[in-house]
Amino acid sequence: MDWPYGDDDGTQLEESAPSWECPDESCHCREQDLEAEQVEVSILLFDPIGERMAGALCRVLYQGRVLNQDQPNADGSGWVTVL
Repeated sequence: MDWPYGDDDGTQLEESAPSWECPDESCHCREQDLEAEQVEVSILLFDPIGERMAGALCRVLYQGRVLNQDQPNADGSGWVTVL
């Protein structure tokens, strides 16, 4: 299924590095740790009135990567689990 929310596919974070001005030159951008241990995280999706969103389409982003690209929909109980 295509992403239904316009042309923004959520990958713009991958295209540009973070940037800012650091007045005393003591700031450093944290590098991505590709060797870090991965942890499974589960997220329960609710609508504005507190009902679970079974089958809801969503994106989970971390360090500019879409973690749930293979499973973009919540399960039948509204849960999304990513590693």
